[in-house]
Amino acid sequence: MGDEHGEVKRMDMVGGQKSLATVKLIERLKTGTPGEMLTDEALTVIAERDTRTGGNGYANLNTAIRYCEREHGIVWSRVAGASCIKCCNPGDIRTLSHKTRRHVRKAAHRSVIQLQAVDPVAMSDTERSEHMVCLAQAGTLAVVADNRTTKKLEARTVTKPLDLTKLLEVWKENE
Repeated sequence: MGDEHGEVKRMDMVGGQKSLATVKLIERLKTGTPGEMLTDEALTVIAERDTRTGGNGYANLNTAIRYCEREHGIVWSRVAGASCIKCCNPGDIRTLSHKTRRHVRKAAHRSVIQLQAVDPVAMSDTERSEHMVCLAQAGTLAVVADNRTTKKLEARTVTKPLDLTKLLEVWKENE
């Protein structure tokens, strides 16, 4: 962990170099059980850095959370106003997914509005093509993340991820 002068060195982990604070947080977070909560104080002791929002260890905590999601399937989320994080159960994860979907829809819809405010006639062919691709992508994201699409998918009693052709059918119904 450290050399003969007491300097802390980075540890090599899957996915690249991680700081010692991040490694310590990963080691703790990967053993989380659904419903378990860890306070900012406890996390600060583990990381030996301030893991609160804006603290010098906040990025280490976010890196550790993302790593545990990706590599261990353990999802942690910050509890609003409680100065702690919670290991999520399946219901919590669905709630996070709904929040993400709403955020994506709002951001995509705003992007569509902004892109529609630009007059493509004054653009070069390359710029116009690029503009139209951006508009198509933002529009697609807005439709996919729309509440009506969600309701139509729920009405189908989806038991496994739909393939693209079935998703296209649902999108056509939104028009």
